[in-house]
Amino acid sequence: MKNHRENLNVPSEAGEQYRQRAQQAAARGAQSLNRLLLVAEGKEDTINLQVSDSNAAVVASFLSDIAGNFCFQFVDLRCLEDGLDDDIMNCIDAIRWGRQDLFESVPNGVQRTLAVCRDWADELRRQRRPIKVVPPRENELLD
Repeated sequence: MKNHRENLNVPSEAGEQYRQRAQQAAARGAQSLNRLLLVAEGKEDTINLQVSDSNAAVVASFLSDIAGNFCFQFVDLRCLEDGLDDDIMNCIDAIRWGRQDLFESVPNGVQRTLAVCRDWADELRRQRRPIKVVPPRENELLD
């Protein structure tokens, strides 16, 4: 059985279905990542959302976890307001199917994510949520 990446390169109807699914996942993931970044940046009013501080902390934790390759506590999805949980799942799906880095699918996504990690670091540590301020791939971006 082939994995997702191998199926994306198969020149057949099945390969085309995988490519379409990957494109749809990437598009949903980019939109969702942008919304999650806006929430973590405190700009959720620009997308007509009102989010509690605890929900924003979970979003910031998720962004930090996927940027730094940590384990997100999936049980936290249960406490999120409607829509934010779907945005997180869309990002996970985009990572699974993606052909490009999720953070690069949003304008200034890498820089915005790094800023979110820095801005939320103290709060997440206080809540005993470990956070890595500088994702490993930042070094790659500087080369």
